[in-house]
Amino acid sequence: MRIVVTDALAASIAGGAAGVALGGFLGIVIGFALQQVLGQADAGLFLLIARPFKIHDNVNIAGEDGVVEEVSSLFTTVIKPDDTKALIPNNAIIGNKIYLKPVAQ
Repeated sequence: MRIVVTDALAASIAGGAAGVALGGFLGIVIGFALQQVLGQADAGLFLLIARPFKIHDNVNIAGEDGVVEEVSSLFTTVIKPDDTKALIPNNAIIGNKIYLKPVAQ
């Protein structure tokens, strides 16, 4: 869909085959630019559906120890023991080990 829109826009500006070529190039550039963000959003959607961990779980995710504060579409927020927040990109979580630690009593 993005390529079709950019093709139509470029064709109206440049006209003919040059416009289609320009639109194709713009579509590729936009696709590469959005690749990382869309990958993170897909990973976030997977985390929200699969729920391998919940908010307030004590975890080790991507080498970061702490308590899960929030899971959004792009990042998972973990509060570390020294009260700093670690924003972990969701695509760094998918495919890596997730350690769920027991709750201290």
